[in-house]
Amino acid sequence: MMQFEILAVGKLREPWLKDAVDEYLKRLTRFSKTSLQETNEQSVDESKSVDSQIIHATRNEAQVLLMKINPAAHVISLDLKGRGMTSPQFAEFLETQTIQGTSKFQFIIGGSHGLDESVLNQSHTRLSLSAMTFPHQLSRVILLEQIYRACKIIHGETYHK
Repeated sequence: MMQFEILAVGKLREPWLKDAVDEYLKRLTRFSKTSLQETNEQSVDESKSVDSQIIHATRNEAQVLLMKINPAAHVISLDLKGRGMTSPQFAEFLETQTIQGTSKFQFIIGGSHGLDESVLNQSHTRLSLSAMTFPHQLSRVILLEQIYRACKIIHGETYHK
């Protein structure tokens, strides 16, 4: 059985996002053990020198994330510059990794300013959910839905198009 862990920077605040995340976590129990772990997002004061603050914030977030990386997992970081895949390609990717002996997948979602290069360098795969930009909190729902869709595809079950 596949295991998915999602490490996400920032806490979900919106009830509708929490409900969507909970719904996909519940649906995934048929196929996998799936968990979501949130870490604190560092604040940036927009009234001051933003670039240096962003670098400092993402480095601090990275320190926490790097301690949580599972060396036994295939680490997949969400990155705007990452590899884009269709849903069937994503399912094939997960299935191929599983056939090759990987059962644990760890996805990392950065905060509103993305991930520090140190986290990206520890990743086996950099994945882009879309060429479009989404709020990082919504990315959790999109990722969970795509993992669920991939599991349905892998198990030969139909899923709406």
